[in-house]
Amino acid sequence: MQTYQVRHRDRTPLFSGTYRTMRDCIEDARRRGHSLDGADFSHIDLSEINFDGICIEGADFTFANLTGANLSEARFTSCLFENATLWGACLCQSIMTSCDFSDALLGGADIAGSELQACVFTGWDALALDWDAASVLESCSFMARGHACGFSRPPLVLRGGGGGYGRIAFLDDTALIGSDLFALHHPVWHPMPGGMAAPRDIPPILMRTLSALAEWQSRTLVARLKSTKS
Repeated sequence: MQTYQVRHRDRTPLFSGTYRTMRDCIEDARRRGHSLDGADFSHIDLSEINFDGICIEGADFTFANLTGANLSEARFTSCLFENATLWGACLCQSIMTSCDFSDALLGGADIAGSELQACVFTGWDALALDWDAASVLESCSFMARGHACGFSRPPLVLRGGGGGYGRIAFLDDTALIGSDLFALHHPVWHPMPGGMAAPRDIPPILMRTLSALAEWQSRTLVARLKSTKS
């Protein structure tokens, strides 16, 4: 047992006590009704912590270990999850607003029924999430090659693409092909600015496949909108 202290990001103390682990200290602070808004959880082992139903704003989880954490039915607003590890974390039915998941490890994280609004993601690890399981996707961004690729519907991700591209992802109006990024205005493909590859660099057979998939995605979206209105 030792003394642990939860601090605000400005280093002012929020809560302290004698506990076995920092995780026990944080969970007790929550049970006692102490606000954890703006708390600095960076670089802390919070594996399997129970944040079920918590409402927290402005907290910093940078490089925190949230492996197997229960973040379900919670509300996170303007929180930083940069480089955090969320392997197997449960975010079911949580509301995540303006949160930054840049370079976060999200393998196996469960986002079923969650609402993701204006959140930022990077890396193929994020694209491997089951985006179709989320209940709301609104104004989110995937950062690639310095560009913010907006998406408000589940990304379409293909693995094992031909021509050595390996992985392909569609994010609303952009396509990520390997490490190359394209603005997609179907049926014409335009290269993104900043020295990115030109559409002519894509093998013709892969180009035809991508165009067909883009058209299919557009038709699927229209069908969804029609069913919603009916």
